Amino acid sequence: MHLNTQADRLAAATVYAVLVIWIGEWLFGLVTGRGFGSADDAGPRLVRTLLVFLPFGLFWLLAHWRSWADDDPAAGLAWRTGFACSALLWACYYYDGLFHAGGGANIGLGLLLMISPLPILIVMWLAHALAARWRR
Repeated sequence: MHLNTQADRLAAATVYAVLVIWIGEWLFGLVTGRGFGSADDAGPRLVRTLLVFLPFGLFWLLAHWRSWADDDPAAGLAWRTGFACSALLWACYYYDGLFHAGGGANIGLGLLLMISPLPILIVMWLAHALAARWRR
């Protein structure tokens, strides 16, 4: 799948956020036998979906504001870097639920995931800046 335009990348980020949270939690429920949850879980699940999407939406706004070209390879690298960082963080979320199910809430991981859009956005911006500088 080629994500050549900023609009394609934003659409991919939307699909990615839904897959990571909604499909991820559904699969998690199947694996653990806990079920997907009730309608009461929809609010927190929507917040987690927003947390996954937020760095990509903000980076899209930054790219639009800075008028970066759609075919800018530095922007493509930044998006791929953001997807990789986000996937790593949310894999930790599911790993913790699978292998540390007996304990209580992992407050540290919860706080990290709550602020995760900011570090992911910073990493995306740095990846873009470094790639653009190397290209010159």
